Amino acid sequence: MQYKFAPGQVFRYQIDVDETLVSKSNKTVARTTPIQTKLTGVRNEQVKQVFPNGDAEILYTFESMRINDGKNWQNTQLPAVTLLVSNTGVVKDTRGLESKGGFFAAMPFLNPENLDEYMSALPGSTVSNVGDSWTQDILIPGLAKLQSVGGLKANGKLLSLDETANGVKTVKYNQTVGGTVRFVMAAPLSGQPDGSMDTAMIVNAQADNYFSPEKGAMMLNEGQGSTRLNSEVKDSKGNSMGIVNTLISIKYQVSLLSIKRP
Repeated sequence: MQYKFAPGQVFRYQIDVDETLVSKSNKTVARTTPIQTKLTGVRNEQVKQVFPNGDAEILYTFESMRINDGKNWQNTQLPAVTLLVSNTGVVKDTRGLESKGGFFAAMPFLNPENLDEYMSALPGSTVSNVGDSWTQDILIPGLAKLQSVGGLKANGKLLSLDETANGVKTVKYNQTVGGTVRFVMAAPLSGQPDGSMDTAMIVNAQADNYFSPEKGAMMLNEGQGSTRLNSEVKDSKGNSMGIVNTLISIKYQVSLLSIKRP
């Protein structure tokens, strides 16, 4: 199975996300009440170019996106993101999240509107029978700049060769993603030189994927998972200023609306 990328293609996906965030500090109560957020909108994926090895540069923009903070729906603008993706769906590089700053700029895995891209890498060519399983490393490009240690792995299993999704025959497979990554990043501190944030990121997620070999496209992706960030903030001299624990829980569905051929 491979994606059939061609320059000029535009894939339109409906995205629906439920997200809950809880953050606590041992010095001050940063947030004790969960923040519950819903996002819904349409993401366009435009293939800008395809390289000889099958990799594609894809521009992700949002035709529309609304967010609900638990009280009201409102339109929101999300930054355009450019991904370098292999023809088996592995994200090799990303650009455009810098405007979000902090964790979200460094780790696309924490951005719910793009999470599905890290949960839907296709199995290798040796997988062909229902029940076959495989293991893959999950690449998170931003972590390479943060002295990271550890990594994430996906365990996949082929569930069906004839599953209908969005009216199209698909191959259905499941992936569970887990692992721990430690990294250090700068932490802006009020009234003094920047400090650092030493973080352990613990990921536990799973997704069901419905891929059409005929169309060379993902028809449906639905999953859920949690990311726990346990961080120690230090000042510029290395003195501890406190521990911050954050839990992000996400449930999502991404469904193909249309493919515009070049």
